[in-house]
Amino acid sequence: MATIKDVARAAGVSTATVSYVLNDSAPVSPTTRERVLAAAQQLNYQPNQLARNLQNQRSTTLALVLPPFEPEIDLGGLLRACVARATQAGYAVLVTALASDQSLAELAQRTLERGMAAGCILLQPHGADQPLNGPCVWATWPPHGTHAPAVVCDGALAAQRAVHAFQRSGRQRIGLVLAATTAGAARWYLGYRRALKAGRLPFDPELVVQSDTDDLAAGHAAGEALFAGAPLCDAVIVAGGALAVGVQQAHLRASAHAESLQLIAGFDTPLVAGAGLSALVWPVERWGQLLVEQLLNLLNGHTPPQRTCLEPSLIVRST
Repeated sequence: MATIKDVARAAGVSTATVSYVLNDSAPVSPTTRERVLAAAQQLNYQPNQLARNLQNQRSTTLALVLPPFEPEIDLGGLLRACVARATQAGYAVLVTALASDQSLAELAQRTLERGMAAGCILLQPHGADQPLNGPCVWATWPPHGTHAPAVVCDGALAAQRAVHAFQRSGRQRIGLVLAATTAGAARWYLGYRRALKAGRLPFDPELVVQSDTDDLAAGHAAGEALFAGAPLCDAVIVAGGALAVGVQQAHLRASAHAESLQLIAGFDTPLVAGAGLSALVWPVERWGQLLVEQLLNLLNGHTPPQRTCLEPSLIVRST
């Protein structure tokens, strides 16, 4: 089994530098940090968690707190990224999900108070908002008035990328479909409006449809509402996966010229890929790494950025 000395030797640094990197306990240059992390991963270095617990007298477990519903993100990829980065720092990851009558903040607070974890990563707001006492990082836009740091896949940046892609292909009347349950729904709308203005494209409020939920049936209903008017839009951004497939189905039934519509889904789910839709792809691995690193910063007394916004890439498919 590799030791901290083995990692230091492989990375060409001191053992103290390895400790600084893995524990995020002191500033280290980005180049050195990457070299140490690469060496630790190559050697499969596993810090002694029991020894660290006894020395620090605090938990070496981080909790990932999930809502009672399954989000459309690549949850498995996010979890793998969180576990990989936490393991490098000598922490385990506890995954816990709440019941439908709880709030995410309530479960996170109980987890911290019982000493089950040193800090929490909260995936998405759910239930009554309440302040949290303890180290936590949000993985989406936190409830209003919450001052904890957040690492978010930003809907504003996503909507802007989609509008720009449509404009480059000659599209002029661009619609937006989102759900009230969409995390950061207001950011999707903000990015959409900004991109239309920057591209000198017309804004028509009739081309913005908000549904109550983000499932297939809601997408179909939103599509019917969107395509009932005239003139029709020639491109649609849909801030959801199942929602996007529902919009696509509504358009196929409503129009004899279905191929004239371009559609971009906000999440690249298996359902979206199976329907042949273009989609926004979020940097899940980087997202998980940053969530853990921001939480480690808090645990080590550092002040991480209040908001870190990630931008998606676009995968284009021909429907």
